[in-house]
Amino acid sequence: MKTYTTYEQIKNDYPYEEDKLKAHTVFTDYVMDIISLKQRREIRNSWNKLPNNVRWEDYLLQQVNNIKN
Repeated sequence: MKTYTTYEQIKNDYPYEEDKLKAHTVFTDYVMDIISLKQRREIRNSWNKLPNNVRWEDYLLQQVNNIKN
């Protein structure tokens, strides 16, 4: 399985013009194959406490990759 560190990487691998939902589907599948829904909620709660300039998708990928490794 390829390791993604940013949502932009996923979007580049699955261009919007070819399949409008594919990048989001790959992102969701990647995340949910590694963490549980409960873990995702915990990550979301910690993200909510961060400054607004931290992008959700990138933060989630960072946290998921920390768990994965």
